[in-house]
Amino acid sequence: GEGGVFIHPQKIVGLLALHLNQDRGMSGGIVKTIAGSTMVDHIADFLKVRLFEVPVGFKYISDLMEKEDVVAGGEEAGGMGVKGYIPERDGSMAGLLLLEMMAFRDKPICAIVRDMEKRFGRYYYLRSDLRLKKRVEPKKESLPGSLLGKKVVEIKDYDGLKLICEDESWLMFRASGTEPLMRLYSEAKALRRSRALLELGEEIIRKLQ
Repeated sequence: GEGGVFIHPQKIVGLLALHLNQDRGMSGGIVKTIAGSTMVDHIADFLKVRLFEVPVGFKYISDLMEKEDVVAGGEEAGGMGVKGYIPERDGSMAGLLLLEMMAFRDKPICAIVRDMEKRFGRYYYLRSDLRLKKRVEPKKESLPGSLLGKKVVEIKDYDGLKLICEDESWLMFRASGTEPLMRLYSEAKALRRSRALLELGEEIIRKLQ
């Protein structure tokens, strides 16, 4: 973006979906992983398209894009896939489509991001990899019913554990399958809360060591 501002991959998938649907007139759903941003949910609602959610890993996005009508898909690590192209991640294609979006809308990318955040809200997405002395995983039944004063209204456990609060903030635990790491993810509408959730997650895991 302007002045070298980093645009998170969580925002890129939303931008691609908006561009392909609104500017190019393409139809189809949006696919994200369980660790994806809540902003994508709101974009799917706004576009009146189906939202698909899959486990972490682009292979799940790729498989679904071959079976379902999907206009764009993205994972938290930055892999993006789009309709009418190979069902595989391609950063060059994503970059070209963003340039095309800037041309369609006659705006710099940062202005387009601001427009998107004005309509769908601003979300602060964070991730931390915590190295473990031994492999541990928090149990669903042992986790708190609220996180930093906000009630947990949903727990997803099909790939790690994701605790979603009443204010749409969330905290997710996902153990690495290949090394002694706990991957922690958080998101909130305020950076301070997102950081505090990540710190709380680290504290919960350290107590299990």
